Amino acid sequence: MADVVWGHPSGEVEISFPERCGSMDQWPEATPQTIAELAEALPKLIKAFETAVQRATPQSPPKVNFAGMTTNERLHVAGFMEEWDAAARAHNRERMIEILNAVGLGSQADQIVAAILPKKS
Repeated sequence: MADVVWGHPSGEVEISFPERCGSMDQWPEATPQTIAELAEALPKLIKAFETAVQRATPQSPPKVNFAGMTTNERLHVAGFMEEWDAAARAHNRERMIEILNAVGLGSQADQIVAAILPKKS
């Protein structure tokens, strides 16, 4: 088995050999034929890896179901925790609201930010 796959939070698979090989019990046996097929697929796998590295991000944004998560859980899962903390320290209301929109809390963004930051004078 060989994959070009992104880690947390997206888990997006760019390419895999063999295609649609899910769990370990579905992995093919390392027969001479399988090794030959892998050798044939290797240039395509390498090109996908190089493209992913140059792009430095998954092809599509992570698809996260935020239902039932707290604000902090959403920020952590989406990879916004450090950026959120920096925006809060800088009292950057606009950026905080953008981040909350990105994690599905747009309708509550004003209230959340107001609870964290002091009112404007």
